[in-house]
Amino acid sequence: GLEDKKEGKWRNRRKTVSKTLGKSSKKDKDKGGSTSGLEEGDFAPTFTLRDHRGHRVSLTEFLAGGHRLLIFFLSRDDQKQWKRQCRLLRCNYAYFSSAGVQLLGISSEEPAFHNAEVSNMQLPFRLLSDPSNRVREKYGVSPGGRGTFLINEFGVITMFFSSTETVVDHVVRALSAAACLCTNFYFFTKGRSSPDHTFEGFFQLSGLIEAEEAREEEEMKPPVEWDVEDVVKWLERVGCGGVVDRFRNNVIKGSDLLELSDADICDDLELGDHPCYGVLTAALQDLRVSNFRSSTS
Repeated sequence: GLEDKKEGKWRNRRKTVSKTLGKSSKKDKDKGGSTSGLEEGDFAPTFTLRDHRGHRVSLTEFLAGGHRLLIFFLSRDDQKQWKRQCRLLRCNYAYFSSAGVQLLGISSEEPAFHNAEVSNMQLPFRLLSDPSNRVREKYGVSPGGRGTFLINEFGVITMFFSSTETVVDHVVRALSAAACLCTNFYFFTKGRSSPDHTFEGFFQLSGLIEAEEAREEEEMKPPVEWDVEDVVKWLERVGCGGVVDRFRNNVIKGSDLLELSDADICDDLELGDHPCYGVLTAALQDLRVSNFRSSTS
């Protein structure tokens, strides 16, 4: 019957998805789509990137496991909106999970920076590092823009939204598209039949996020003003909790931290052969850059 034909069609597509991934149709860009020519219905370009823990993450491996994916590109030009988007997705993570959708965030920041943010904001999903912006270019998202793509288990783009509009727009559109992938999504959200009505708690969650942001701003102070315990908290956030005693014993404050040389780290703190040496030096460089940007803004 008709249902058997449909099932056979999707079965055949699953078999060929690994061969056709990365190929997008050469349609007229003026008819809509991302700046790379991608449109809904095209196969998603493949990529392999490092996550916040340094592990390799491949789109092909996700799809081979039958996973649906929400890929969202974050803009490093606006750190407040960067964090807000992650928090909104975190608060709505259960909605995406009910539709069988896993989340992957991509930005040009280094893994050490992502690791600190995942820990600090308690994110249940991975952030991937695309320092050269090659994957961003493949998906047609501008360097300073935001882009959100929903990909089904066959590697087909079912929704994309590439815009500098508010992050709320990106998350709501992603939730609506996820609802269309799975009817169980509506059952999970109390049987609402319209995607626009499945987010009764969304704006309440947004309020919680605003309160979280306010607390963060109150607690945030420039690294040069950090005391020893502030330095310890930073070390734990970037994944170097195992060396906090050495910083405590040497009474290293924020101003000292910013001036640490490689010789200081290797000789005085004796961390040259420590497993976290690479993470620490990368995180310290990111901290110096962030501190410089803050002091000149």
